[in-house]
Amino acid sequence: MTVEISQIRRVLIVQTAFIGDVILTLPLAQVAARIFGDATIDFLTIPASKNIVETHRDISQLWIYDKRGKDRGWRNYLALAKQLRDQRYDLAIIPHRSMRSAALAWLARIPRRIGFHRSAGRMLLTDVLPYPYGIHEIERNLHLLKPFGVSPSLGELPSL
Repeated sequence: MTVEISQIRRVLIVQTAFIGDVILTLPLAQVAARIFGDATIDFLTIPASKNIVETHRDISQLWIYDKRGKDRGWRNYLALAKQLRDQRYDLAIIPHRSMRSAALAWLARIPRRIGFHRSAGRMLLTDVLPYPYGIHEIERNLHLLKPFGVSPSLGELPSL
């Protein structure tokens, strides 16, 4: 699927794993903000990561998904998908390899959904990238921007 970078106006990064995984995803938000220019970069994560992500300079809106608490169950999951759909995102970047994360972006009708081939929800992604082994997690996450000409580099360290 070919989409010009200039056509990307709203980006959602989905990382609902553990807090350490969220920290290692922040460079992805930094680089996405740089390459997509004026696009808004939003982030969906778990409650434990809220304080780390909410003040990040490159993230416009923070979505909290309490998958084991108040948002547990299909009704709340579908309600969140509808809220995300109403935002009309152009792109979802999904480093978390769960079916739940990929399905949420699909249910939100985000037209372009990028993730790894090791994702349990890879059949719901539009861009399935090889999962690179033997590299740092930050670098691996940056691989999700390869369709936009970004070469992953550890030069991007987390900014808290």
